[in-house]
Amino acid sequence: MKNRVDLNLYRFMICLVKLKTLSKTCHELDISRATFNRHLASCRELFNNELFVVTNGSYTPTLLMTQLAQYIDEPLSVLEQSHHAAKLFTNEHRDIECTINIISPLSSALTLPLVSELSTQDQHCRLTFVDWSLNGVEQPEVGALAIGIAGYPNQFSEHLVERKITTVPLYVYLPETHQLNVASHINIFDMVDYQMVRISLGAHDGSAYFEQVRKQTGCDLQQKLTVSTINSALACVLAHQYLFVCTKIADQDIPAGITAKPLYANANPLTYDVGIHHHRLVYQHPLIKTIEKVIIQSLQKSE
Repeated sequence: MKNRVDLNLYRFMICLVKLKTLSKTCHELDISRATFNRHLASCRELFNNELFVVTNGSYTPTLLMTQLAQYIDEPLSVLEQSHHAAKLFTNEHRDIECTINIISPLSSALTLPLVSELSTQDQHCRLTFVDWSLNGVEQPEVGALAIGIAGYPNQFSEHLVERKITTVPLYVYLPETHQLNVASHINIFDMVDYQMVRISLGAHDGSAYFEQVRKQTGCDLQQKLTVSTINSALACVLAHQYLFVCTKIADQDIPAGITAKPLYANANPLTYDVGIHHHRLVYQHPLIKTIEKVIIQSLQKSE
């Protein structure tokens, strides 16, 4: 095996693994059929392996090629993103495409403050807010700055930086006529026998956070109903006597007939750690510090 390798060959192999055909690979890499054949021959010589088995025009990776792809794909992705990341720093904040991936419970509290801060004449960002997605944060559009706002901690790719930036209290939203609406706060252990509604966290969804609560408190809540938005969850609270655990919701957004009570585990208030996530290549970008500041100020004000 050669000690010096043309990095274009790595890109060629990963592309062929994903696209599987000569025509699609040539189109994606903007190469000719002759160059395709030269690259494939060079790769086979480099690794002393057939790498791909061709059947009816489809290139199927061998076991070795499948294993190589696992080693090559992630570092190659970092290299391909590096020159795009560099462009994000040239004009600092101005005219940057900024995509904010945010979980629904935090969206209502943070969207307007972030829009107000990042749409000023000095910042002038092009903003897009979407449901939280690992792929969206890890693989942003070319020339775009992608930031995730969600719970902390989480198991993310090594490509991402994750930092805890603040902690917010949790509340129980329940009908004013509910049996538990008798004290200044609600103990999580008293909720076990009542039906609950939870909100989907989109691509970030999973049972990890609820498992964390279970380990922390020893309380196993039954989340049998999942809806997509806060408004839908509050409607279920009002119409069907569900309990809904969430971060702070603005008073004007809570329908009449629903009350909010702090959530406790015995004598201890329960909280939710908020984290920010972004690609390692942009960890020094000044816009990230601005967004962190807005998040902290907005969530602390809402408590």
